[in-house]
Amino acid sequence: MVSLIPRRRTVRRLTFYTIILFLIYQLAKLTLPADNIIFVSLHSQKVYLQSLFHSKAATDSWIRSSTGPYAVDFSSRVGLLIKTGYGTRERLPAQLEALGLDKWDPDRAVVVGDFEQDANATAGAPVIQDAVGSIMRILAPKGLNRMHRFKRYGALKKAIDDKDEKRADLLASNVGWELDALKTIWGLGALFRTLPPKDWYIILDDDSFLVTESLTRLLSHLDPTKPYYLGNTLGSTLSRFAHGGSAIVLSRATLEKLFRAHPDAAAEAQVNSLSETWGDKLVAATLRKLNIYIDERFSHFFNGEVPLDTQIASDRFCSPIVSFHDLKKAEEMRELGRKFRERGRRLTVWADVWDLFGGANTRGFNDRPMRQDHDYVGKKVDVRKVKMSKNVPTAERCMRLCMRQRKKCLAWRWEMKSRECYTTAYSGCSRESLLISLGDSSMNFPGQRQE
Repeated sequence: MVSLIPRRRTVRRLTFYTIILFLIYQLAKLTLPADNIIFVSLHSQKVYLQSLFHSKAATDSWIRSSTGPYAVDFSSRVGLLIKTGYGTRERLPAQLEALGLDKWDPDRAVVVGDFEQDANATAGAPVIQDAVGSIMRILAPKGLNRMHRFKRYGALKKAIDDKDEKRADLLASNVGWELDALKTIWGLGALFRTLPPKDWYIILDDDSFLVTESLTRLLSHLDPTKPYYLGNTLGSTLSRFAHGGSAIVLSRATLEKLFRAHPDAAAEAQVNSLSETWGDKLVAATLRKLNIYIDERFSHFFNGEVPLDTQIASDRFCSPIVSFHDLKKAEEMRELGRKFRERGRRLTVWADVWDLFGGANTRGFNDRPMRQDHDYVGKKVDVRKVKMSKNVPTAERCMRLCMRQRKKCLAWRWEMKSRECYTTAYSGCSRESLLISLGDSSMNFPGQRQE
């Protein structure tokens, strides 16, 4: 009984601090601008406290179990903003095919870039609107045409107009990423104003892929008349934003608030795009001024990697996965689209990535926890996510180290030659080790923590 007293005191203190923080947050909400650094810090603390009491498993279960009350017709009620560029224009046909847009429908999507293409220029090709040029025409009368991005865009446009493809490709590879920041806000405005009314609006890069069945299931549980900002959360405490390559999802209410209720905020964002490095970060900064923050309850559904580099954490193993990114090769994008067309309307969770792309069946680890010549930790994984232990004598000992770490370890790899054990809370599709050959003394014994 005595041992429970310290715990009760801890609970009381935590409850007291939570109430105080809540009261301070409400006061700040009433008195401070939504993008004030103090208010943003308090909001981040509120999100953190909510995460302590929020169960991802509970959220995932109601999304997996059934379709929600808000019907989503992806072909008619979801609008896509696809960002491309002169230097990456060859990716677009494969992406449109993978997304089921190979027969171009201007009522479903808007494509923006740093150059212009008419729909008749190439058979079946979409209209590509020059978002960067449009921004320049809007801002030039305001005396902003001396900023360096005007000059860089001007050089690229001249090379394209002169049909100097070699120089245009060189300029696009050097400055295309910088001009990308100017496309997002202008593109959202074009998407909102020119398409038939939608419930949801999605921003994609030209190397992004959507798992539409998983995303539709998620959105069916959310009311589009409320402001939502969803995506793969990145950034510091004071600058949380959704990663553009993983797909950014905005509700109808969010865009109505930005472009109808607060057009001044949208206009200011266009000016800021001349100096902001990343367009996705600019979206977050703009929405913060309207008191709209990324909803981090759903961040773990969004993925910013190609399938083979996708790292699966233990807390999202059974969570729906809604996106892939970095599919720069046309054949990779088309293959991904084909695989998901074959799946039909089946919901896809993170663990399914293994089965879809040549990984092991997860159920088999109960009988065979060690797999020689396979690597589930991965060579490309962020070193901050991997713990390395030296002088581990056997693969079995490495596996036990992983099991002791419980939720902090999902996969492990033991290397015979160095006696090093690598453990991580993430796991990816198995790849055969490049170090393995018959008679080689360097060997990998990866495995997975068993419950």
